Amino acid sequence: MSVLAPLYHVYATVQHIRADDTWTRPRFFLHPPDDIRPHAELLVQHLERALGYQPFPLELANEPVPGRCVYFFNGGEPSLLEALLGRDLGNLP
Repeated sequence: MSVLAPLYHVYATVQHIRADDTWTRPRFFLHPPDDIRPHAELLVQHLERALGYQPFPLELANEPVPGRCVYFFNGGEPSLLEALLGRDLGNLP
């Protein structure tokens, strides 16, 4: 979700924990895989109905945002996706 505009994008990161307590590297999916899509749909329903948010139009993701400073950017122009939703969506805390 963006705090600057009522927009959201639902994506997924998937990581598997092995029996020996090691884990796989997280995989990023711009669109949630089929096995977790029902959960994503519930989230979408809440974002749209309860909060009035709309999906971020991915066709605008790479549009540059000239003359704007984004706190995590060290030079260059951020894209609209980066400015509104974040630079590295797959790097969750």
